[in-house]
Amino acid sequence: MTKPSYRGSAVLQSQCDLKEAVRPSSVLVLPAQEQTENLEMRERAFCSEEHSGDMAERVSVTQLGMFSRWYLYALHGYLCEVLFTAAWNFSQQGSWKLQGNTSVWALFIYGTCILILEGMYCRLRNRCPLLVRCLIYTAWIFAWEFSTGVVLSMFNACPWDYSGFRGSYKGLITLEYAAPWFFASLIAELVIKNTLRLRMDHPSSSSATKNA
Repeated sequence: MTKPSYRGSAVLQSQCDLKEAVRPSSVLVLPAQEQTENLEMRERAFCSEEHSGDMAERVSVTQLGMFSRWYLYALHGYLCEVLFTAAWNFSQQGSWKLQGNTSVWALFIYGTCILILEGMYCRLRNRCPLLVRCLIYTAWIFAWEFSTGVVLSMFNACPWDYSGFRGSYKGLITLEYAAPWFFASLIAELVIKNTLRLRMDHPSSSSATKNA
């Protein structure tokens, strides 16, 4: 009587072990907050040039320059004024044409105003709560609007006139716009925060040398 062979069972056991080894591990689903933190950590590591390997050799990442940020802020303010005046005209006239109006001067006024707000945000973000920052922003907007209005009025070029409002001062600013400017400053801070996160990538010098 021959002895039973365990060779076949050993082969089966080794195959089972192999399948167990290559079986995909269970996926760990992180909470949304942890996922966001991980993304921010990776973003900080990438933007601070802590990354390495092929990407580091091919590209160099830099923050947007001051003029590029000014350009984005100018377009943001310009668009917001067109939308606001269109909504205002609709509320006054009920016209569905939704025609907004502004001036080319608004590009310089909004771009410079928000660029200065950017500096305020960087200094105040860890010192003041959001509502206090927006109050400071609103005060600055009134000061900037009045200053630019005075200069433009000297050349008969001021495109706005608040003389019809009760809270108007010399037709250049009005207290009725305090709430809209406060809300605009809140939106402006969101725009500033996201603009400061933008990065530009371009071929690094080592990569350019290799390609040459």
